[in-house]
Amino acid sequence: MAKDISTTIEITDTHIKFFQAKTVRQRRVLCAGDVKPLQEFTDAELIGKLSQIATSHPIDPKHLTVVIPRRLAILKTMHLPSQNEGEIKKMIALQLVEQIPYTLEDVVYDFQVLDKEPSGYVRVLVVVLHKEISERFLKICKEAGLHPERFFLSSFGILGWLSYQQDETRSMASSLSSGQSLLLINVDIDHTEICFCYQQKLIFSRSVSCGVGDWLTPHPMGLIHQIDLSLKNYLKDDLGPPVQKILIISTAREAAVLQEAIAKISSLAVDVCSPLVNILCQKNICLGAIKSQAGLSLTVAIGILLSDFKGWINFIPPQVRETKQLQHRKIQWLQLAGLSLLICVLGLAIPGVEFLRKVAYLDTLKKEHATLQPELERTRQRMQAVEVLQGDFKERILLTDLLHALYGLIPSDVSFQSLLLDEKGRLVIRGYAQASASVYSFQENLVQSPLFKAVNLEFATKRDIFNMEITDFQITSQAVTHRD
Repeated sequence: MAKDISTTIEITDTHIKFFQAKTVRQRRVLCAGDVKPLQEFTDAELIGKLSQIATSHPIDPKHLTVVIPRRLAILKTMHLPSQNEGEIKKMIALQLVEQIPYTLEDVVYDFQVLDKEPSGYVRVLVVVLHKEISERFLKICKEAGLHPERFFLSSFGILGWLSYQQDETRSMASSLSSGQSLLLINVDIDHTEICFCYQQKLIFSRSVSCGVGDWLTPHPMGLIHQIDLSLKNYLKDDLGPPVQKILIISTAREAAVLQEAIAKISSLAVDVCSPLVNILCQKNICLGAIKSQAGLSLTVAIGILLSDFKGWINFIPPQVRETKQLQHRKIQWLQLAGLSLLICVLGLAIPGVEFLRKVAYLDTLKKEHATLQPELERTRQRMQAVEVLQGDFKERILLTDLLHALYGLIPSDVSFQSLLLDEKGRLVIRGYAQASASVYSFQENLVQSPLFKAVNLEFATKRDIFNMEITDFQITSQAVTHRD
């Protein structure tokens, strides 16, 4: 088994994508690849397909990465009054309690610093994943004979592809400046991932359940409308610098159709790029069969293999990390035992027992000091948290204000079936409309309102009732509970 071969396995609703790469003359080169279609996306089917991959290719567990789809994770951008990593972690934990529908014990989360401000504030991207998801993926991998070292979010694979292209000096790579704020649209067969990137950092991303087939539908909304709303939300929530360019990543021949449609709703430059541009492959690897699957995206898997992913958020289950840490501690204990034995021998041979006793006493004092230090940090953090909460409760928006604003935004032919507002400010609206265009109009009204953020149309389904066609819909958003 070659130790320098890295492996990436991406699992989507329709395919398992397997790729390997190795370093040749200081360049990453694809050396193996395979794509297996899925019919039902059951655990049994996934285990069977992965077992075939595991038995057909040599895979080093230390260099194995499994991709978690973006739709399974929660992304939050936070603005925090500290640049100390320990304090940032504690502040994130306090805010997540109010911003996610799970307890902290039920999720795995981590963050990346986006930028630091001279005022002492910091802006971070927080990624949250439910433990059941990572544990399910781990169980499937283990039963298939695979032992991954990392679980990465698919959005970081797209960022890795962009970083690789920006580092290249050939063809269109020169037009992808790392100083530009870019919107990447990675289109797969049944879904599209929208990523906002700046200075080789992922600012935000979202997944839309529209794929290649949705480009050619006669209805003009769908994917195009979601891209438009994503751009508006990005600017409205001030997530990053204004987008300077839009890049569609796709292998489909009809990508020009999507390019023209986006150009009509935006004044930005829109380009189309294949995920395989500038990618080096060994002569014995054949991608012809993979390329023949129209619209199949390879961006994520290839991006992870060809990029430097140091500092990326790893969602491997905590128990796996603890097991590896325990093994590392055992080695350290064995090394410590050997050193201790050597010290004892030296202590018996050389008159220095008193010196060793004082050294041991000093180590004890250092350990006691290290034990008290976290408690001091926790006390300081609690004081800062109280100050933050006091400021947060100064001005709140009343529920009556939200309802009044909501009924002011609804079109005349839209009716509500239910409104659900939980204690975390998450608003779920269910209803129906006589015209489907009214649903999108209502959604756009919510996007433009300052009282609602992260507006997302979950579904809009047509049905017939009493010789009349209506559209059932569900919209979720985050209600603003504080005044600026």
